[in-house]
Amino acid sequence: MPPLPLLTFPGVDLVRSWSFTLSHGIFPSAALVEIAPQFDIPAEVGTMVLSFGDVAMEFPGCVLDSATVRRDGAGMIVSLAILDRRWAWRFGQISGRYNMRDQTGALDPDTEQSPQELATLLFAALGETEFDVSLLPDETRPAVDWVYANPAAELSRLAESLGCRVVLGLDGAVSLQPAGQGADLPETGTERTQSFGIDPPSRPDSLLVVCGPTRFETMFRLEAVGQEPTGEIERIDDLSYAPAEGWSSEAWLGFANVADANARAKARQTVFRWYRLKCTAPQNTAGEFQIAGYDGDVSDLWQLLPLEHTRLVTSADVDGIQRPEPAGVSGIFWDRSLDGQDLPAQRQYTGAFTLDVARGIVKFAEPVMKMNPGGASGLVEAELYLTVAHGVRDATTRQPVRSVTQRELPGEGFGTGPEVLRREDLANTIVTNYDSSNNPTDTTDNADELDTEIEAQLDAAEGAYETRITDFVEYAGIVPINPDGAISQIQWLAGAGGAVTRASRNNEFSLSVPVRRNPPVGSF
Repeated sequence: MPPLPLLTFPGVDLVRSWSFTLSHGIFPSAALVEIAPQFDIPAEVGTMVLSFGDVAMEFPGCVLDSATVRRDGAGMIVSLAILDRRWAWRFGQISGRYNMRDQTGALDPDTEQSPQELATLLFAALGETEFDVSLLPDETRPAVDWVYANPAAELSRLAESLGCRVVLGLDGAVSLQPAGQGADLPETGTERTQSFGIDPPSRPDSLLVVCGPTRFETMFRLEAVGQEPTGEIERIDDLSYAPAEGWSSEAWLGFANVADANARAKARQTVFRWYRLKCTAPQNTAGEFQIAGYDGDVSDLWQLLPLEHTRLVTSADVDGIQRPEPAGVSGIFWDRSLDGQDLPAQRQYTGAFTLDVARGIVKFAEPVMKMNPGGASGLVEAELYLTVAHGVRDATTRQPVRSVTQRELPGEGFGTGPEVLRREDLANTIVTNYDSSNNPTDTTDNADELDTEIEAQLDAAEGAYETRITDFVEYAGIVPINPDGAISQIQWLAGAGGAVTRASRNNEFSLSVPVRRNPPVGSF
């Protein structure tokens, strides 16, 4: 007499038939069990055991998810749904910020966590003690910002981004397995049916990695501007209240030659205090912007706005922490020396100022100007330069320019567009270096580090579009088949007619997902 296939669960008696389908992923697999009516109430949580002769597969931590009763010709039947221990993964939380990048785009070593280390943190947050992350690709450093996030959802996101699957094995351990890699279905001699096939992916012609907005550091020449009483901002010589003899006619900054009181107040507030981006150094023509590292046209100031408040270079503070240096102003100006002479060469401005980043204006706490050349009395516009980080907006789309890398997939093209892979945590940073005459000499960027991250991302994504050989086998009896990256689904069924095992490789024959009742807000 053949052995009797059994399913046991604490408090469950008189089992008539059952099936259990074990699948990849973070969602629990479900055992569907039919039993005769019983008086005792089954346990809510316990170990489910599938046994057949000397074969026994244990699944601890299962939960009784639902029970229904129906009447048919055979009498009263109770149907139970038992979920494996992944039911508990819908709960829990994890917080942390890892793989953050500094102003130059370089990885902050204090926040560095490899993908395997991130996965370890997530498994620990799930309460898992037996897990294997060794097959997860470990070259990239994806930025994560977890704020009481669900660990299972983040685990799935991390694994999928690197071409892996979450797999619950028969030994009770959870692992991350590369999709499509794993064992063949076993040959036992009990095969009833077998079918083969191929699974060509619906693939795009190419992959496109899109990074975050590119950041530049540039030196800009400034021009003196002022504000009209009605709010408009103009070059100081174009202001409606500019003195007929010019601003150099002002012996000092009382602006006695501005007759209107409201205009005089605006002059005292803004003239020689507000300086706006005019062009890139060393040019002196308004609207002439040459941004190193960007081949497109920049002819309007709005394409560079808003500015940032800092530069892309960093320096260590008193605590040894690398922080971005503030935007700097340099130039030739009168430093209030008693000899009444301007600085003889370009110097760093050390006075107080703020940046109106939305309008590209430097607002000084006190007037900044040069002495009137030729020994005449009065003051004139200073020669000033602002070094600051900024983005660039495309003149047509008005979107920030970004670094993009496209990889054509092998095989015949179908005329599709690319699949876009977004990596907002990666941004190209380009710093323009200048000589003592404000002439650009070269640039410093993070292209090498960026290329390494992008190539690893493309490699992981390309693996998902390989054409794979599929296999499906139905066995007589209960066969203990372990899932992996290729063996994606196993189903065991038993009833009065005996037992059957079904297994598939590189495809899923059952797409049913157990109902998750009353999911919490924000759950996966």
